[in-house]
Amino acid sequence: MTLSLPRTSSALSRAQPTSESRFFVTDVSGNILLDQGNTTQPIILAGVTKLYTAAMVLREFDRGALSPDTRAAHILPHNTLAGLCVVGGRDYSDDITVAQLLSHRSGITDYFSFPRRGALSLLRQAEDRDRAWTLHQALELARHYPGRFKPGTPNRVHYSDTNYQILGALLKSTTGLSFSQLLDIRIAGPLGLKKTYAFTHETAEKFYELAPVSWKKKEMRGPESLASFGADGSVVSTTREVVSFLRALWSGKLTDEAWIPKLWSDTIRLGVNLGMGLGAMTYQVKKGVAPHVGHTGFTGSAAFVDPTRRIFGAGTLNRIGYLNKPARTLAKLMTKVEP
Repeated sequence: MTLSLPRTSSALSRAQPTSESRFFVTDVSGNILLDQGNTTQPIILAGVTKLYTAAMVLREFDRGALSPDTRAAHILPHNTLAGLCVVGGRDYSDDITVAQLLSHRSGITDYFSFPRRGALSLLRQAEDRDRAWTLHQALELARHYPGRFKPGTPNRVHYSDTNYQILGALLKSTTGLSFSQLLDIRIAGPLGLKKTYAFTHETAEKFYELAPVSWKKKEMRGPESLASFGADGSVVSTTREVVSFLRALWSGKLTDEAWIPKLWSDTIRLGVNLGMGLGAMTYQVKKGVAPHVGHTGFTGSAAFVDPTRRIFGAGTLNRIGYLNKPARTLAKLMTKVEP
C-alpha cells in the first residue's frame, strides 16, 4: 500500500503520537526499552507486510527455488506479466527479475495509487467504500499505464504495490501455498506469534478486533480491501510481535543471515530521508549515522532496526498519511531510549 511521497506539511511535522498510537522497542536480547500505548492489540501493518514477504522470498533463495536474477516471467504462467512495463513502445515485462521486484526497480506502475491526476484509483475508492480485487484485476489496472522506466535502470526506483502482488504470485508458484499459509508456516508458527496472520476474506469477521485507522475525521472501514492486498499489505500483528519478527529476521532465524546486510546495502532515494533497498526501506535519522532499516505503511505503521545500537522498534500512528511520518516518529522514540 502506498501514497505519493511529497514533503510533509508543517502541521504534520509538528504532530505528536496520539492516544491511539502505540510503540514498542527492545534491545537485541528482547529487553523492553519502550512500551507506549496498547501494544497487544492487533494492528494493520499495510506496507510493513513487505518485510514479511521479503523474508519469505529470501527463504526461496536459500532453498534454490528462486534467485535474485530469476526472471519472474520464467516462473509465472505465460503472459502473466505481459504489458506491465512498456517503455518507448517496447514491452520489457519479461526481463523483470525477482531482485527488481523486491527493490521496486521493475518500472511497473503502482496499481493501487495511479499516477494520473483525477483518476479514481483504488486508494481513492477505498476512502469512500470497501471493495475487493483479485491479482488479475490488480495487474490489469497497472497495465493501463506505461512503465515508469526500463527494469533495472540505474538510480531509478518507483514504489509500486504491484511488485509485491507479483512476488506473492511467485511464492505461490514455487511453494504451492497461499500467502496466508506461508506466513503461518514460515514465520508466525515457528516464532510463536499468536496474533500475526494474513488478513483474508475468510477472516473478515476479525476486522473490528483491529485497532481502528483514521483518515481525516473518519474511521476507515475496509475488510474486503485489506483482504485483497495479500503479499503487499495484508499482514495483521501487534507491535510486540512485529519486534519479535524483526529480531528473528536479524538473527538469521528466518533466512540465511548473509542476506541481512544486503537488504539495505544498495539503496536508492525514495522520499524525504527514505531509501529503498532489497526488500527493506532505510530511514536516515541524521547525516553520518547508519540509517534505520525496516519499512513503513500508509496506515501509519513502521518497523525499524537501528543496526548501530542494535535496537528494534515497531509502532503505528493509526492514521493514514505520508510514509515518512511514522518512520520519523519511531526514529525519534528509538534514539531517546538507552539499550
